[in-house]
Amino acid sequence: MVFIKAILSLMLLITIALIYFVIKKLLRRVFRKIKRTFRGILSGAILLIVAISLSFISILTVGTDVPYIKINTDSTDIPATLSDGDLVLRYNEQKVFTTREYKEHLKKQDKYEDYQIVYLHDGIEEYAKISANGGDAYSIGIVCGDDNKLSKVYGIAEKTGLKVGDEILSISGIPVTKEYTAKKILEDYKIDSSPVLLAYKRDGKESRVNIIPVKEGIKTTQFRVSGAYTKEVPDLIGSALNEVRVDAQAVLSLNLAMLLSEPIHIFIFHISIAWMVFVFALALLFTFIFSILNVMRKIMKINNKTIKSIKTVLYIVIVPLYVLIVHVLGVIQSL
Repeated sequence: MVFIKAILSLMLLITIALIYFVIKKLLRRVFRKIKRTFRGILSGAILLIVAISLSFISILTVGTDVPYIKINTDSTDIPATLSDGDLVLRYNEQKVFTTREYKEHLKKQDKYEDYQIVYLHDGIEEYAKISANGGDAYSIGIVCGDDNKLSKVYGIAEKTGLKVGDEILSISGIPVTKEYTAKKILEDYKIDSSPVLLAYKRDGKESRVNIIPVKEGIKTTQFRVSGAYTKEVPDLIGSALNEVRVDAQAVLSLNLAMLLSEPIHIFIFHISIAWMVFVFALALLFTFIFSILNVMRKIMKINNKTIKSIKTVLYIVIVPLYVLIVHVLGVIQSL
């Protein structure tokens, strides 16, 4: 099936390229005064608009694979706020729209480092620290903004009287500075079972509080994230635009395998979107290159034959070679 999808991908790319040239030709007839280079960009822009529209159609007709939490049956000590069907919203503060994105983040994650997810449980956003190495993860129940003020207070921190808006002055004796913010200190600080002393300011008054960290972590073996195709997404516009970005990135970053893993009826949508954006990107790139060549022709007096040879190499050698590499790597990674 992978080989069939790869061949289908090539056929769709050729079709989209032909459509691009047809649009470009039609624009030349309708808008004769527009320069040739701008006709190329405009033709690519039309394909980009079609790609975005196709993304909306894809979500509304076949849905998108939103990332849901699935608790493993033999798991114990799972927080009460985490259950089957909870929707993952962010991974280490980065928005996650699809299961594909979540898995891509996991691939890049250091297996010995903890990470954090934000998920939707009964309509409320919850935080969970994931212990990647299977150990225990602890938390003091605070989240700091870039201004050193608490942006979220929960759990044990809430019980100590800390409030959103409190300005952190130091953490266990480590002073907060302009260069070393509270947010950065918390990122570097290894929280274990030892008490954490916070100095903070509220309404101009400085105070201190000692927080005993509590176990909040979830082991990676206790749950998994499974994709479930659904037409009901929290953010339709965001999801559609994100699909365009992710699909294009799969082609531009030589990661076609990410799309080849999709069911074929969904693959057709995504690969079409990817190649439309690819053609648009080529239109922009070639416009830039040809503009430089035209300038060089005037300054360095390069003849037209040399310019045509460069264009021929780009169109007949470089682009086809890149497309071939994308497909070969995609097939190999999928096997």
